[in-house]
Amino acid sequence: MVTVDRPYEQTISLAIDKANRLHSLRAHPGFNDLVALSEETVRIAERELVEFAGWDKDELVARSIAFRAAKKSHERLFMGIMRTIQEGIEEAAILRGSEDPYSREAVEMADELRLKVLQHAEATNYETRIPGSY
Repeated sequence: MVTVDRPYEQTISLAIDKANRLHSLRAHPGFNDLVALSEETVRIAERELVEFAGWDKDELVARSIAFRAAKKSHERLFMGIMRTIQEGIEEAAILRGSEDPYSREAVEMADELRLKVLQHAEATNYETRIPGSY
């Protein structure tokens, strides 16, 4: 409902709106840079774990946890983006599949108008070329 406090009416669901924004983000050239930065964070954490030369078990556990957290965070972030986009696409497909009587009526009116214009053009046989200019 449109009110003074909320002057814009929500025409699509929040899931579809969020999917549109995330899809736009994914299509942006900077998205590849974001993925690369996230992957670099995972590689740094892995390198810090693998190349640790000490024997302190607490330090090894902390580095292992940091690596697993970085890897899981990277996976969840981008899987979450993909899942949200897919959910928005599925919801939009469901909404498109529902019958809207007004859109069907508009299409039928446009078809009838097109047919009447074509019939009128055939009946009047408008010739716009100058005779002998073939």
